[in-house]
Amino acid sequence: GTPTLCHDKQFEIDIDPFADSDVFIFNGTSGDIIRLTMTDMISGAPAPYLGLYDPDGDLIDQWYVQDKGYHRDYNLTKTGRYTIVVWEYADNQAVTYKLGFNCISGECFDPCPIFEDVPPGYWAEEFIYKIYEAGITGGCSQDPLLYCPEDPVSRDQMAVFLLSSKYGSDYT
Repeated sequence: GTPTLCHDKQFEIDIDPFADSDVFIFNGTSGDIIRLTMTDMISGAPAPYLGLYDPDGDLIDQWYVQDKGYHRDYNLTKTGRYTIVVWEYADNQAVTYKLGFNCISGECFDPCPIFEDVPPGYWAEEFIYKIYEAGITGGCSQDPLLYCPEDPVSRDQMAVFLLSSKYGSDYT
């Protein structure tokens, strides 16, 4: 699937010479200011192009990496789903690049999910992240970080939750 970008991400990506492009999406809010940074990783290699499209699919800007890096700031004028398309300069050549994606001002983007198995909009998402931020839970797996929201909770696990909530996150 198409990756959804979230707060201050940087990607290092090779464009497959036969796929021709990479697509990223993010939810932006009118008034947010974002910075897109594109860095060509291999000197002398074909330069990647970048296109930024608004929620209506209209092209906002298009540019390619010159030399070893470039960035542009954008004041978002609409609220909705934006699209970034990165494609190769020359047909059938692999391109390696870094794409930086940063919030300069405003809310900018959706928050990055902490747990891989708690999707945005999940009915208990807000509660899960509150107890995580309070140090009451660390999830069910560390690598990758999972919460296992559909797994049953044992009595001993519940005891740890309750005591951590009463005595703080350092309680063991």
